[in-house]
Amino acid sequence: MGRPLRLQQEDFIYFVTNRCFQEMCVLQPDSPEVERICVGTLVRFAKRYGIDVMAYVFMGNHFHLLLRAIQLNLHVFMKDFQANLTKRINAHRGRTGTLFPQRYASSPVLDEAALEQVFFYILMNPVKAGLVEHPSLWPGGISFGAHTDGGLVEASWVDCDRLRFLKRKAAAGSLGIDDEALMAQASVNASLELAPLPHWVGGDDVALRQRIVEHVGHACEAVEQERHVDGDVHADLDDGIERESDEEKRGVQRRRSCVKGASRVRVKRVRKGFLGVEGVRKLSWRYRPKNPKRSKLPLCHATCPVRRRAFVLTYRTACQNYREACGRMHLSRKSWRFPPGMIPPVIQRLDSG
Repeated sequence: MGRPLRLQQEDFIYFVTNRCFQEMCVLQPDSPEVERICVGTLVRFAKRYGIDVMAYVFMGNHFHLLLRAIQLNLHVFMKDFQANLTKRINAHRGRTGTLFPQRYASSPVLDEAALEQVFFYILMNPVKAGLVEHPSLWPGGISFGAHTDGGLVEASWVDCDRLRFLKRKAAAGSLGIDDEALMAQASVNASLELAPLPHWVGGDDVALRQRIVEHVGHACEAVEQERHVDGDVHADLDDGIERESDEEKRGVQRRRSCVKGASRVRVKRVRKGFLGVEGVRKLSWRYRPKNPKRSKLPLCHATCPVRRRAFVLTYRTACQNYREACGRMHLSRKSWRFPPGMIPPVIQRLDSG
């Protein structure tokens, strides 16, 4: 089965995600350098290709982005972003090979309600994973701080071309500085302003930031309540426990059992603790979760069924036109033309002579 075709439009906002090789936590923020690499690579190529970044989070073995590509160049941006991120993370970890064996997944977000759901899902990802109690405590790259304080995303990366040039000059003897000074001179500092959600444009910035803080605060409280367990403990005063025979034959496990000569004690809420910042930093980047959560990315995110059906119809029509254009191209006709927003296939032409 072939890969699903991608459809790009200027006003589309995409939820983009990808996972690391074998679910390993290669992006684990065990040091500030990992965060600098991830955020710096995102800012660098977002500014190069004119990508509007609305939210992002870099988890241990995957990342989530909320982007808009007005120039219909999302595939070009993701190619360079993932390739450069792989190169720099591999150099930092001392590993080789691919970091993202599968191609990235992207699905458009069609309405305002779905857009806010995806936005807060990205910000709450470290909390729902049981790693930290609040997004502001996540030691990795996350856009929560830039949303709440109204500041810019500060980033830095090393210009490899300039670093090689400085190393050649240092080897020739014209520069008498050490490696750390060379790295400092080759570093590039930049800042990126996050794009607001379209229906938030023109509103009060202070009220908007307060709304984000309150929404995240309520969501953190809800997650913490979900991580509590209520139960009943039966203080066994005698050794004899009587169970109903018909239930035992059927293998039914009941929460309450008849205990001879026992008194029942109500247990207090038992809290499943978060891993915490120190626990996150101590976690090995070679760690692989035993039962990773896998879910199929939908074709689109929408709470309005009318918009969903309209997008599905548009997507199917574009796919049909794309296949017809491929057929005309393989027949060497000159009148083929691919639908706008879809990526034409690359065909290597061999000379017959």
